[in-house]
Amino acid sequence: MSTLGRLLTYLSGSAAVLVLGGVLARVQPRLWPWMLPYLAFEVSTAVFAFISPKARVPAWGWTETLVPSVATWLYVVGFAVLHGSPVSNPWVRGASEGLSLVGYGLGTWALLNLRTAFSVLPEVRTLVATGPYRFVRHPMYLAYFLITAGSVVAEPSPSLLAAAAVWAGLMYARARVEERKLAANLPGYLGYAARTGALVPGLGRLMPEGNP
Repeated sequence: MSTLGRLLTYLSGSAAVLVLGGVLARVQPRLWPWMLPYLAFEVSTAVFAFISPKARVPAWGWTETLVPSVATWLYVVGFAVLHGSPVSNPWVRGASEGLSLVGYGLGTWALLNLRTAFSVLPEVRTLVATGPYRFVRHPMYLAYFLITAGSVVAEPSPSLLAAAAVWAGLMYARARVEERKLAANLPGYLGYAARTGALVPGLGRLMPEGNP
C-alpha cells in the first residue's frame, strides 16, 4: 500500500499546483498580497507532497486507504463543484473570509512543521511536536474545518451543508484510524497524545492505552 499512499500524496500535490495556477491566472496581480495565505498553503502542499519520502510503516487495508482517500477527494472535488448563492451581508462575508484566512494560515504553519511527514494516508514517518503540533495533534484537520466553515458560510446551500456533514464524519473516522496507526507504530506518540489535545488545546487527549 506504500505505492498507493505515495500516488495519492503526489496527486494532492498536483491538484495544489493546478489550483494555484488557476488562481494566479484569474486574480489580478494587485490582489496577490491578499491571496498570500492561500497561495502559501497551496505551495506548501505541493512541495511537501512531492518530496515526502517512503513511509516507515505504510497504510494497509481498506480502513487505512478507503476512508482517507474518500475524505480527501470529497474535499477537493465536492467543494469545488457544490455552490450555493453567495451571501450579500458584508459582516457574514467578512466572517467567511476570516475563517478561511485563519484556516489557510494554520494549514501553512502545520505543513511547514510537518514537512516530509506529510501524506494523504495514515503512514508512519516521524513524530512531529513543533509549531501548532505543540498545542493540538491535528492542526491540519482543524485548518480544513475552518476553511470548510468559511465556504459554507459564504455560499450556504442544502447540498453543500450535506457534503460538509458527510466530510466531517469521514474526517473524524480518518483521525481515529490515524491515531490507532501512530499509537501502535510510532515510539513516543502515546506520551505526546496523552498531553496534547486533538483539535482544541487540552481537549480530546488520548488515554494511556491509546483509545481516544
